[in-house]
Amino acid sequence: MNGSLVRLVPLAVLLGVAGCAAESDTPPPAAEQTAPPTPTTTAQVHMVYTGVTDGRLLGLDYEVTAELGEPISGGAGCELAAPAGTVTVPVTVRLVNTHDPDAPDDVDGLDAAAADGGEPVRWSTPRYLTAEPVGADGPLRWAPERAGHPCTDQPDLESFVSLGWEHREQATLTGYLTGVPESDRDGVGVRLEFVRELWEVHQGEPEPVTVTY
Repeated sequence: MNGSLVRLVPLAVLLGVAGCAAESDTPPPAAEQTAPPTPTTTAQVHMVYTGVTDGRLLGLDYEVTAELGEPISGGAGCELAAPAGTVTVPVTVRLVNTHDPDAPDDVDGLDAAAADGGEPVRWSTPRYLTAEPVGADGPLRWAPERAGHPCTDQPDLESFVSLGWEHREQATLTGYLTGVPESDRDGVGVRLEFVRELWEVHQGEPEPVTVTY
């Protein structure tokens, strides 16, 4: 019996050592790779202006968010083909109606004219928005609101934003920017404009919005 025990003990010790060595050789799990955030810019369009056809005061009050996506593999929307050495990236523009009809009329002082006995402001549905490429040759095209309809050179707000646009209601438009450098996209993106040249802005300063990689 004693002889058997003496022979078994070294075997058990060897197995234990071998087991520790096997565990120590196992590489740690690889850290989970997280994709970099996509470029996004959000701004508030809040102004009172005079339209082209009459002298009525019109107001715009909405939030706009512009986002650039990752390059699209294969065919892009609007039948765009990227030239050699370039890619096509999606552009998402989201509008949110932030005008609360139940809020006081002098929010941020934009209705000061009405409060002083002047002409009241008629809050309007956005109908004008232009988008131009930045740092890329383009073109930049915009998908239609309904499948089968042609793409447009500029965002088609009349199709996406209804005349009955209500508080907090959203409208999302998707564009495709091609001609973006494949390897170095720094500084490439889209610039949005919200004011027509013929408009006279009385209150508010709606600055252009640029979103780039």
